[in-house]
Amino acid sequence: VLLNVLVCILCAQPEIYFGEDVNPNNSTGTQPDRPGRIDFPNSKAARDLFWGRLINPLSETFESFSSGVSPDILHFGDDTATFTGDPYVLGPEDYFPDNTMNGVWPTSGNKCLLQHNALGNTFQINFSSPQAVLGFYATDLETADLTITLHQENGQTADFVVNYTHGFSGSVVFFGIIDIEKPFIKAVFSRTNNNGDGFGFDDMIIGRIEQVCLYKVLGDLNADCKVNLADLAIMASNWLVDCTIEPVPSSCISLL
Repeated sequence: VLLNVLVCILCAQPEIYFGEDVNPNNSTGTQPDRPGRIDFPNSKAARDLFWGRLINPLSETFESFSSGVSPDILHFGDDTATFTGDPYVLGPEDYFPDNTMNGVWPTSGNKCLLQHNALGNTFQINFSSPQAVLGFYATDLETADLTITLHQENGQTADFVVNYTHGFSGSVVFFGIIDIEKPFIKAVFSRTNNNGDGFGFDDMIIGRIEQVCLYKVLGDLNADCKVNLADLAIMASNWLVDCTIEPVPSSCISLL
């Protein structure tokens, strides 16, 4: 199971959430770049854990933008973000019969953001207020590398590399960052070692410090600052799972 969650609550290190679902239908160099869409349970699990850490989170799904245009302003409730760069919005008319655009596809709705391999290698998002949270789905991370550079309020920067499995068109990852110690005012998305690779982005999430749950209570299994039926459902779904046996059950997540 390609799901990693590095959580450090109330400490100086950022929390990193990562989940990956490799598309088995297409491997670079062996088939045409028409892999089709897949289910993405690992990415969804990482996103759900990330979402559960937040209070009243909001996301940008790109559904309100016209196909073929680059967004100018992204809307997250009371917060806005200025978008600068070449990526543009894909719509239903852009997808091939396999329901992707060379492996890029939306994780919700009908639209997503495409960073085309023929366009610039960076784009940036400037936030109207300092943020402590950034998360997103990405599709078709295939051969190039993706780095997120956060420009912090204190003038410093921090780079985060999305370490995914290279070589598989149409795959899905979720990547999330929570940093309550060093809020940021700008995020720069950079494609390096281009290799003719394009990326897709969807369901982008941001949040202020006050939207991050800063407490831990026994029984809060999804880290949403509450103990309720959602936690009971998690416990029930894992009832009698034994991670000491061989083979290790699939619901056991390695901490190594």
